[in-house]
Amino acid sequence: MWRKYFKLKRLVPGRVVTQRFGALDFSGEISVETCKALYEDDFPYLEITEKGKQELYGSEVEASDPVFEPLPDAKVEPEKEKVSQPTKKTRRKRTNRDK
Repeated sequence: MWRKYFKLKRLVPGRVVTQRFGALDFSGEISVETCKALYEDDFPYLEITEKGKQELYGSEVEASDPVFEPLPDAKVEPEKEKVSQPTKKTRRKRTNRDK
């Protein structure tokens, strides 16, 4: 029954030792409450399904998801023509040819 609401990720169904519940066999039946508690404890191998979000949390999950609004278009100003500026003038070293 738990498979309607959760799915395993990066894990083959089988025996897994958890910190909170000890050894659990994910190839058999586990209570939905146990899976929900593992999910809420950020168990890295459980992922909630869409049906699980709706049945277990209702609209709570949807309300907690952040809503991102697009940024307004940036104002682009035309670039001014770049004019090179003279740098520090250096004197040329005098040589014998210059005399």
